[in-house]
Amino acid sequence: MKILSLDTSTKILTMAINEDREVIFEFEYAVEYSGNKILFSLMEEMFKKTHISLKEIELFAVGIGPGSFTGTRLATTVMNTFAYLQNKPLIGVSTLDTIAYNLKGEIEELISPILDAKRGNLYAAIYCKRNEKLERISEYLLVSLEDLCKKIDKKIFFLGEGINLYRREILKKLPQAKFGNYNLWYPKAGNLGIIAYERFKDGRIDSPFTLLPLYLYPEECSVGIKK
Repeated sequence: MKILSLDTSTKILTMAINEDREVIFEFEYAVEYSGNKILFSLMEEMFKKTHISLKEIELFAVGIGPGSFTGTRLATTVMNTFAYLQNKPLIGVSTLDTIAYNLKGEIEELISPILDAKRGNLYAAIYCKRNEKLERISEYLLVSLEDLCKKIDKKIFFLGEGINLYRREILKKLPQAKFGNYNLWYPKAGNLGIIAYERFKDGRIDSPFTLLPLYLYPEECSVGIKK
């Protein structure tokens, strides 16, 4: 199954084509804006390099945030449209899930991606490995660092750009904490495709008419996501 994956919820635009769990082609592109001016040219370049066309894509996977409001809207709109026009299945995956997957199979500690949500808050979630699978054991959180640390009483590995802001404070509150390298801080579209493929096999498919970005600030908009 050929899978096209896209996440533009962070400052790293990432896109990939998978064949089932195998990553055929993946790239990451640092952007200082939403990425809408370069998205389609990058996608066209990827199709040329892989000799795969949009019509050959059998599953569309999109990172739905939380993260940049503009970025998540961009990716969700594009992939909803592709899925509808091509009449192919669509799966939305939280950016936090995809970041956590960067450490799948490598550690036994808890994993928590943390992203700057502004206003003194973080976007976060907590994961653990059970039966060789990564499982989310918290809600998707909009939370202060202090409140997040209160939820943690075990060894934990932090990932995400929030490390830049809060590393010292985290170590004061959680001296057992460890931190992933920079190359693990952001979602990777190849991993997004793998997650989507596994969910597709389980029958977890979204509708291009109802899939929304995952916004956690209630005054901004409502949340639409499958658990």
